[in-house]
Amino acid sequence: MRIERNSKSVRCLSRQLQIPKSTVFKVLKFTLKKRAYHLQVLHQLHEEDLAERMAMCIDLLDSVETDGLMSHVLFSDEATFHVSGQVNRHYCRIWADKPPMDFIEHVRDSPKTNVWLGITQTKIYRQK
Repeated sequence: MRIERNSKSVRCLSRQLQIPKSTVFKVLKFTLKKRAYHLQVLHQLHEEDLAERMAMCIDLLDSVETDGLMSHVLFSDEATFHVSGQVNRHYCRIWADKPPMDFIEHVRDSPKTNVWLGITQTKIYRQK
């Protein structure tokens, strides 16, 4: 049995039905009792994938030793630091039986700085 799913956004439904987004949201949440969830994408692995993955790892290790692969790789990351001590919780998810009842206060539009760093085998690059 296959379930039909309508994957229109609240904004798209609002335009299509010519009613405010807030009304569409309230109908979905309170009348239809729907909840928004983050979908997690999983890649299906097959038995034959194991051999291919092992071969790729062996090739990479061989390239590191013989071809100097690490001298051609740049690892990088960036972070935003707020003067007020605020932490970016964009990728943070709290899984619990009940919603957490605590809250975090922060200053809106606080001064911040963005930092970028890159590392290769022989050099460290930084934002200037």
